[in-house]
Amino acid sequence: TMLEAALDYARLGYTVVPVRQGQKRARVEWRELKLKPLTEQQLRDHYEKFPNDSIGIIPSSRDTLVIDVDMQKSEEVSQDFAQICVDYGIDLSQTVTVESPSGGIHVWLQCAEKLSHMKGNGQNILAKYIVVPPSVGVNGKPYKWGASGSIFDNPILEPADADMVAFIKAAKDEPKEREIIDLESFRDNGEPDGRETTMRNSVFR
Repeated sequence: TMLEAALDYARLGYTVVPVRQGQKRARVEWRELKLKPLTEQQLRDHYEKFPNDSIGIIPSSRDTLVIDVDMQKSEEVSQDFAQICVDYGIDLSQTVTVESPSGGIHVWLQCAEKLSHMKGNGQNILAKYIVVPPSVGVNGKPYKWGASGSIFDNPILEPADADMVAFIKAAKDEPKEREIIDLESFRDNGEPDGRETTMRNSVFR
C-alpha cells in the first residue's frame, strides 16, 4: 500500500511529502516539513484518510541529489544528459534511477551539500521534493525503479562528482545572462573540455 511505502521511506531517513493522487502537487505545505517532518502516526493518519495519495520525498533530507531528466522532450536533451554522464562519471548501470510515467529518468546521487532547486532545458537539479515509486502519474502509469534496483536495495548511493557539485553551486551564483561559466579551477590542466556549454544549455539555462 501507499502507507507502507511511505513508512519505508520515512524509516530510511527521508522526509515524506504526501502528494495528490495522479499529480505532482503536494497535499500539504511541504516547506514546513523540511523543519518538522511528519511522524509515523501522522503518516498513518494521512494515508488512512487519503489511501491513494502518491508519495513525495525531500531528497536533501537524506543527503540526496536528484537529477530529473525529461528524456522524452527532445534528442538534444538526451544527448546533453549523455554528455553530462560522461563528464561527471555517472554510470547509470550502477546508479539508482527512477523511470517516470512520462518517459523521463530521475538519477539519485549522494550529496551532503545543500543546493538550490535549479530548472533548465529538460533537466532539473532537485532540492525540493520529488515523486517516487510506487506512485502513479497523471497518465495512470507508475513510477518505477531502474535496472540497478531501488533505494532500499542500494541505501548507500553513488556519490555526486565533486566537480559537478561545485559547478552547480557556482552556476547558481552567476547572473543568468552570463554566457559561459568557467570551470578552470576544477580542471587539472585548465583546458576547455566542453562542459561549460553542455551544462549551461542543458541544466542551467
